[in-house]
Amino acid sequence: MAEVTIEPIVPPPQAPKQAPLDSASVSPNPASIPLPATPVKAPARAAVPGRVSTPVATPRSPAALARARAQEMVSVARDRAAEIRRHPTAARVEAVASKQVDNAREILGRSESIRRAEKLTGVDRVPLVLIAASL
Repeated sequence: MAEVTIEPIVPPPQAPKQAPLDSASVSPNPASIPLPATPVKAPARAAVPGRVSTPVATPRSPAALARARAQEMVSVARDRAAEIRRHPTAARVEAVASKQVDNAREILGRSESIRRAEKLTGVDRVPLVLIAASL
């Protein structure tokens, strides 16, 4: 049989205890504050930027788990859509599309039959024409 040696477990050395600070020894200069020897790690980031995840009770049934996952996915999708909407290109596209819809509404308003159909159905003339064109 091979010989096995057991080494004793030695605890790591502890830092010396510091005396409590009194108000006379505290310097108002931030540069004089001693920094730790090892860098401090930043806390882990949340999975979704700008969101703080909160612990929730674990669902018990597969349906509840699926519902919770679906709700989280919807929330993430809404956050992403809001982020995309704030993009400058998206804002320009929205402005151009709005102008085009206004122009189409004005042109379609010149037609008596379109105005009559709009009045009978209660549907705005632009979607009314788009729906009729898709049939």
